[in-house]
Amino acid sequence: MPKKVHYWTGIVFLVIFLLSGLYMKWGFPELYDGNQTSRMMFRANHIYLLLAALINILFSFSAGRVITQKSRKIINVASVLIILSPLLLLIAFVTETQSLQFERSFTLLGIVSVLSGVLIAAIGYRLEKRKSND
Repeated sequence: MPKKVHYWTGIVFLVIFLLSGLYMKWGFPELYDGNQTSRMMFRANHIYLLLAALINILFSFSAGRVITQKSRKIINVASVLIILSPLLLLIAFVTETQSLQFERSFTLLGIVSVLSGVLIAAIGYRLEKRKSND
């Protein structure tokens, strides 16, 4: 994935993070109606958006450094997962926070997506480093 896609995904979702913060500031307490569980679900998903945005921005600085074909394929898989994560987490913020269900599919998918993307990228970069040292 091009570095610019990660960079702009990160910037767009950083802005969405800020807007969701304003939404919560102006919408509370009507949003959670005194229910602390609902309030914590909003805040958790809000912070998850920040996490995914920052990881995309960070990934944009290292995304174009791969030389070997095998590493490039591995990092492309990681890249797709990392780019998808903020979108999944935004869907979770919009749809799952008010339902008060503990089974939060989009939240789980978003967090697993960013986690697996980072771990797969680490493997890809490690393989790349190993090849360059040989």
